[in-house]
Amino acid sequence: MKQPVAVDERSETKAEEKERLKREIALAETKEEDEELQRLRKRAASLRITEKRKRGPEASIGNSPPMVTPSKGQRLSTEAKQRIEEIRYSQSGKLDSSSLLEQVRKLSLSMKHVTAGCGPGAREQYEADCLELFEALTVDELKEACKKEKIGYGKREVAIKRLVTRRVLQAYDPINVPLPVTPSGAKRSTKTGQKPGSKALPASDISDDEDEDSESE
Repeated sequence: MKQPVAVDERSETKAEEKERLKREIALAETKEEDEELQRLRKRAASLRITEKRKRGPEASIGNSPPMVTPSKGQRLSTEAKQRIEEIRYSQSGKLDSSSLLEQVRKLSLSMKHVTAGCGPGAREQYEADCLELFEALTVDELKEACKKEKIGYGKREVAIKRLVTRRVLQAYDPINVPLPVTPSGAKRSTKTGQKPGSKALPASDISDDEDEDSESE
């Protein structure tokens, strides 16, 4: 036995009512769109298209060429961008190498002005001067100085201490200072009454020579 289907006052089922409401909503939206379209058309018809004023050719002033305005949206090609990057890289490399050479040259000139004395307190003064010089260097200059002295660069303070120690040892280490040559042979010869460079005769030869001289007399 079939169950009775519920209907509303318009004798419509729920499914029929939904379909009717969908159609009404679609018609209302279409009507609103048509009204908006008509309103825009009326506004467009009332507008007047004005042609943009065109500029005449640029007149050259003196020897300067006329100014050319680049077109909008103009982009560089991939090859042009690569070429620009290569030029920038090569120029930066040249600048870096020249700056490093300039830093090394300045460091060498500065070290020439730091002289090691031989009086009391000269070693401490030389060490203080070297410390002041190396502390004034930048990181790149300090690394270049370590490379020149063949010293490993770890921390800045340690590198400065090693460089100062190396300079002090080079200036005051007795191994690096040449000792004067003493004329020991000349002193011995003057004591024995012989000429420098002559060989000393044994005592037996000297006595034989004296006996021969006495017999000849």
